[in-house]
Amino acid sequence: MSIKLNLSDSSTPLNPTFLYNKWIQYVKDNKTGYFMLPNSLEKYLPYIGSAAINLYVFYAIHAKNGEGHSYYSNETIARTLKVTQKTITNWNKTLQDLGLIIRKSRSNSSSDTYMLPLSDFIIDLKSVNNDKNKVINFLEQEGYRNKGNINLRVVLVKSF
Repeated sequence: MSIKLNLSDSSTPLNPTFLYNKWIQYVKDNKTGYFMLPNSLEKYLPYIGSAAINLYVFYAIHAKNGEGHSYYSNETIARTLKVTQKTITNWNKTLQDLGLIIRKSRSNSSSDTYMLPLSDFIIDLKSVNNDKNKVINFLEQEGYRNKGNINLRVVLVKSF
């Protein structure tokens, strides 16, 4: 398929990436919403399965960008994705086992879902108001391990 866009009197066609760039800028400026998937997701793709990636994308779309958090019941998600609740339960287990999400039950039928980092990262201790032990304990509880301290920074890596 060939795309040739001439939006002016010039005979020089626009590069199709021009449209994508303009679209991203429009979405950002108008706050209509979009999400980015990190390139590191690619290493998980062979393990997620083609169907369960739908659930991951659902969570990514509905997660608050600054927090990576959403809450929906399996019933609501199943209805949205047009699958059974059992399928959603299985997909959640796959995503949790791979360390892509954490699900915490709420008092009603929904659960809090937290997106997890997909690659190594560094936490600047100054940015967490000196709550170093609290941050380390939380991350270790969620399956991360402390790789050591470097110049007042904690390097944490998700272990499989």
